[in-house]
Formats: sequence, structure tokens, C-alpha cells
Amino acid sequence: SLRFFAIGDTGTDNDWQRDIAKAMGKVGDVNMDITFAINHGDMFYHTVNGRESVHGNAQDPRFWKSFEDVYNAPSLLNTTWYVMLGNHDYSSNISAWIEHHEYSYNKRWYFPDTYYTDIVQIPGTTET
Repeated sequence: SLRFFAIGDTGTDNDWQRDIAKAMGKVGDVNMDITFAINHGDMFYHTVNGRESVHGNAQDPRFWKSFEDVYNAPSLLNTTWYVMLGNHDYSSNISAWIEHHEYSYNKRWYFPDTYYTDIVQIPGTTET
């Protein structure tokens, strides 16, 4: 079976975001066979942790404050995250988004380019 999370508008840096991340972790830790996660954009709003978007490099603290240290349950650390830009993210340093894969926990951050496709095999089958 194919099990995945799909979320968006996550860049709030508040208790709601952390509560949702904890709930995802609980579900994922029980069903350790989460195939992937999709974040469909707006990962970085203007908050106390910084201005909108990522303007630094691939090691910008916003990656950790708004993603890496928030979605940190074991099942979420070991899952590929397909990341997409939202309208609040387009002013970001896109190169940093692409390069962050190298610094992300378990290289889970997947954003090879502004537009991309990927084919995922359904676990336990030959289907995609």
C-alpha cells in the first residue's frame, strides 16, 4: 500500500505547526511504512524566526526552525519529503532550496528544481 502525508502552508512557526508535526509523527511512528511526504508550499512565512522565505544559503537557520527541527519524529526523519514552492516561497534563494538536500537530516528534503517530477514505486509491488 502507498501511505503518505500531504501538507502545505506550514511556515507559521507556531504551536499549530508543531502540534500537526507531532500528530504526523505519532501516525508515522505507528505505521513506519510512510512512503513519502509532500509539502505543497508556503513553508516560510514572515514570523518571529525570520522574514518570509529563505534568503541565505542551504544552511539558513530557517530550514531548521521551520522544518528540520519541527518534523523530527523518527518516521518523519526517515521519509523523503517532496517539497514545492508556494507563492510565499518564490522570493526565496531557490539555489539554497535545491542545495539544502545535502544538509537535511537523512537527505530527506527533495527539491531538485523549481519544476520536477518523480516516479514512486508502491511498496511491495511492481506498480508505480
